[in-house]
Amino acid sequence: MNWRYSDRYDSFFFTRVDRQDLENKDRVENILDGGSVSRNSLSALKTSASLPYLGALDIGQDFLRVYSVSRADHDTETVAHGTFVVSTPETVYTDAMTTGEAKLYSLLNLLQRRYLGEPLTVPEGTNAVALAVSMVEEAGLRAVSDPSAAVLNIPKTLDGALTCLEAVNGLLEFAGFRSLGVDAMGTAQMRVYRDPSELSPSIVFRSGKGSSFAPSVTHTLDTFDVPNRLTVVCSRPDLDPMYATAENNDPANRYSIPNAGIVEAEPEEVGDIASQEALQALAEQKLQAKTSAVESIQVTHTFEPFEMDDACLLDYGGLAFTGAVVSAETDLTPGMVTNTRIRRFVRF
Repeated sequence: MNWRYSDRYDSFFFTRVDRQDLENKDRVENILDGGSVSRNSLSALKTSASLPYLGALDIGQDFLRVYSVSRADHDTETVAHGTFVVSTPETVYTDAMTTGEAKLYSLLNLLQRRYLGEPLTVPEGTNAVALAVSMVEEAGLRAVSDPSAAVLNIPKTLDGALTCLEAVNGLLEFAGFRSLGVDAMGTAQMRVYRDPSELSPSIVFRSGKGSSFAPSVTHTLDTFDVPNRLTVVCSRPDLDPMYATAENNDPANRYSIPNAGIVEAEPEEVGDIASQEALQALAEQKLQAKTSAVESIQVTHTFEPFEMDDACLLDYGGLAFTGAVVSAETDLTPGMVTNTRIRRFVRF
């Protein structure tokens, strides 16, 4: 479908979702237009929403799923925007009507509210991602993962004060994965970390005829104390420590060691890692995260489907910016105005 068609029309519907099998049960009819859905790959829970409603909104222990239906030039496309845990903390009563605003939380909230309760000792040789999958499924969610052969080199004890989400994300970091995500249908996602600079842009915003974004973008650049070296240390009982250092030595880069001198980020520690190669990859990932966060673009545009961490190219006049999508907030009103933040993934 041509998402940038000038006469596109958007409408919305909402369904009650069975907590056990995540299947739609029936439509919820008293939700009003005017809510919003927020996605943020840098947050622990990844997604949230708010929805105004009329009357009472009580779906018991079920979940709520948000959909849009877009029609453009004889084409129609339905998009799921998220599956959520619902809270209705405040209701306003007047003589004429009863209204409220529902707060919607990612299904990862179920893991965030669940604690290990007591220390959990994970044996040496345990596949970290397989254990993470089992912990997510034990909490009542579906999970899919990329394959991984990363196993613990030494026994690992997880503190009983950890939430399940913290424990799972620690296991995923060990294996070189991104932090736990969740798709719009409510399935937990475990994906290998991939450098966004290796990806071709899947979204392109260009000014001029057919442009879908507002003629104003906000550019943020903070170059104070940009690090160009980071060391990660893996300390394990009865084994020699492992070290990995990532450096920016690009002579064409003004923030690199040859041009700016050494600007060292604070060393970071990990308790275990799958291999020296995995530790080096983690060091590179951490240095890039610290440096890529300093430059970003905020753009307002009409909605079109994309995922967090997708690569995006913005071409606006003299500004050409390629980066990774890290957040997007979409209004659930016709036009579906979306504010998207694109973070540059090239190293400074």
